[in-house]
Amino acid sequence: MMVGSELSAPEQGNPNVLSEVAGMVGLAGELCGVLTIRCARASARKIACQMRDVSEDEAASQATECRR
Repeated sequence: MMVGSELSAPEQGNPNVLSEVAGMVGLAGELCGVLTIRCARASARKIACQMRDVSEDEAASQATECRR
């Protein structure tokens, strides 16, 4: 919902996916579990930009400022 995109499973059972970034969300209480997302760096950047409602260009300029 926060990303604003639909996910779909690949047609082939075992696709080769480059996994450069991993994120985990833990759930505790009446509903328990862990959601793990692994994806390429470009996909992670797009997800983060969607969640923060910033353009990829704006995020890149902010990242450059942080590295100085």
